[in-house]
Amino acid sequence: MVASAEPKLTEKRRTRMALAEPKLTEKRRTRMASAEPKLTEKKKKRERRILIEEKDSVHYEIPKTEDERTRLRLLIRREVAAHPAVPPLSMSALREFATSLIAAHQLPESYEEWLMVELHNWVWMPFVSSIPFERRLLLLPQCLRHSGSCQAEIDEVGLVCHRC
Repeated sequence: MVASAEPKLTEKRRTRMALAEPKLTEKRRTRMASAEPKLTEKKKKRERRILIEEKDSVHYEIPKTEDERTRLRLLIRREVAAHPAVPPLSMSALREFATSLIAAHQLPESYEEWLMVELHNWVWMPFVSSIPFERRLLLLPQCLRHSGSCQAEIDEVGLVCHRC
């Protein structure tokens, strides 16, 4: 006769295990249900952090030398003077402007976003420069101080603060 590898359970022990099993399952279910929203919230925070990191990182190429940047800024200044625009410009208008500059002057396409930033700076220049230095005030939303926790979104016109 071959002995069974399973230990023999007494009737009393089987009954106790049968009664305890649903409780464990119920406890486990409750624990899992309460942990689910936390996991979801953790995932949301992680995804938000990744998006913020992507938003904060520079994805465009900046002209390597100062001479090249100066030459491009002069080119931008001439273009803005020739085609005046009223700020704020939409992202699509800035992109069109930058694309036309790239095509007209055979510039690398990787400069597009850098050109967009510079173009917007030059479009704003007459308005900002018309205000005396002692009357200028730069206000930044609280969230921009800690860009890692800023939940603002960027739309066509620019940054949309959530007033967090």
